[in-house]
Amino acid sequence: MAEEMITIQDPIEWLLGQNEFHHSLYAAALRNLEDVDNKLRFNNFAYALRELTSSILTQRAPKAEVLQCSWYKNEILRPDVKYGVTKIQHARYVVQGGLSDEYVANELKLDLSPERKAIRDSLTELSKYTHVGETTFNLPNHEVEVLVEKSLDALRSLGLAMVNCHSLIAHSLFEAIEDQAIHEVVSDSLEALDSVAHHYSLEHVSVNFSRVERITHDTVHLVAAGFIDVQLQWGSNSDVRRGDGHLQDDSFEFRCKLSCSVENPTAQSLVMEEDSISVDTKAWGLREEEWGFVGTVDSDPSA
Repeated sequence: MAEEMITIQDPIEWLLGQNEFHHSLYAAALRNLEDVDNKLRFNNFAYALRELTSSILTQRAPKAEVLQCSWYKNEILRPDVKYGVTKIQHARYVVQGGLSDEYVANELKLDLSPERKAIRDSLTELSKYTHVGETTFNLPNHEVEVLVEKSLDALRSLGLAMVNCHSLIAHSLFEAIEDQAIHEVVSDSLEALDSVAHHYSLEHVSVNFSRVERITHDTVHLVAAGFIDVQLQWGSNSDVRRGDGHLQDDSFEFRCKLSCSVENPTAQSLVMEEDSISVDTKAWGLREEEWGFVGTVDSDPSA
């Protein structure tokens, strides 16, 4: 099985994702810099960038989800905040969901301290310039250019660190779950082939694409795709022996979603998500028309 590693060319685009509001807010933050007569132009840019970062993190890691993670504890030490969630905790959820730190360290054998430090440093850098003071007010153009680039570098570093962290976890999770587990789960869920032939036998399942789609507070969600090799049969066994039936080997593409618990993400806990498997039989229909053969016989294959 080939696990797909996440690669990104533009970490900021990855952070913005498909969210139209985030794209609009980012564009508006940059437009602040064009107002060269506004002594607050950099402060406004920095403030918009900070709010953008907060919105991205809360959208990808809702507070209600973070609160249910086993690793959560209130780190906002104020008497008026009972269930506070920091930006670091939002980012932590994006990359590991509800997986415990003990599982990541002991079972996946990962030391994520460099990536976590990079995330923390990036968020700290992005918050530096949002407050108006003598040292950040009415900055000359050359200082604005330097600080803007530092801010955008911090945003890029945040996206890159989050991607790297998630990729490390995803790669190790697949090693823990094992290839054969996906094969076995897929093998038990082939009702989609009933539209091609009433009788078939599975010969082989090959998984050539897989990835961790997301990790929630309680579930690891995976996507897998590949090919199913089968022997199709029309007619009973006796029909086949007499030459009245038909046997044929064929291969079909499939795609499916699987999941397992964050408490026990192993081969034994892997299950197919309900109604998620799809088998591409369109090519079969085209071949069927070409041959002028339609084979759907209800006979018992054991006869």
